[in-house]
Amino acid sequence: MTSAQASGLANLICPVCAEPRVSQFRRGLYRCVTCTAVLSPAIWKDGADVRLERQWFDDGAYDPEGSYWTRLFEEWNARRTWRRLEQVGTTSGRLLEVGVGSGSLLAFMADRGFEVQGCDMSRDVCVRVESTRGFPMHCGPLTDLSTSASFDAVVMNHVVEHVSDPVSLLAQAERLLTPHGVLHIAVPNVGSWEANLSGWTSYLPYHLVYFNRPSLERAVGRAGLRSLRTFTYEPFSGWFLALLRTLTQRGRATDEPVTAGPSRKKSRLLEYPYRLAMLTAGGITWPLRQIQDVMEKGEELILLARSQRANN
Repeated sequence: MTSAQASGLANLICPVCAEPRVSQFRRGLYRCVTCTAVLSPAIWKDGADVRLERQWFDDGAYDPEGSYWTRLFEEWNARRTWRRLEQVGTTSGRLLEVGVGSGSLLAFMADRGFEVQGCDMSRDVCVRVESTRGFPMHCGPLTDLSTSASFDAVVMNHVVEHVSDPVSLLAQAERLLTPHGVLHIAVPNVGSWEANLSGWTSYLPYHLVYFNRPSLERAVGRAGLRSLRTFTYEPFSGWFLALLRTLTQRGRATDEPVTAGPSRKKSRLLEYPYRLAMLTAGGITWPLRQIQDVMEKGEELILLARSQRANN
């Protein structure tokens, strides 16, 4: 590393821990020496998070619901979120989802007695969910929600990694929780075994922060929250997708994050054998996936937290 490069790194402040100790990592990414968060260089560009979200999710081509298979997988994911909230005693009340996708989780939670509301930065997503699902949506940042709004559960599944200032976002969520409300967070786990492969599915241009357990817990604590549970989950599709993408890159010339265009519908003719191959691979890797979760090396990192205002 040249002296000019070293000087440039010294001027970079980690948005997770606020420390100026950043080093080069791999694939064009950086790593905070203090909290070990992995950072995209785009995170230090003003407005990058808003610009990337508009580019990828407001272009009219984003299809959040897709096929029968996608809807099935979304229901499984929603059920897991519901069970985790249930395990910490949150079974009813007002629920806010930040980053709603197709609105499937809102629908699942509404069917189980929650009063639901969504929040999303994408106007296309908000209009689609309001018109097709009938749930109230707030289009814009959490800071614009009324200070009188309060929720028994706030769900941020695969949202925090998209923003330039994750601590601020988490603090906004903390403000909206009732005294004993629960925040459910899911993010890609850069400490997973698949993250060592260039084809890991979470290496995406709109992901600005890659968390592991220490860095996520650091961000949560700085936001005025305390962790109730932190663990990982290894989906059945993790190894199949990571290996497939790694093999099909065929020796990339540069060591940069994997990029891909906005979502497009797969050929219905190819989708069924593709999904069946994925399910088969998931069955074969079941023992490995169990080991990953025990060792906290699964590719999805989950954290449930309460406000530090709560007494217990």
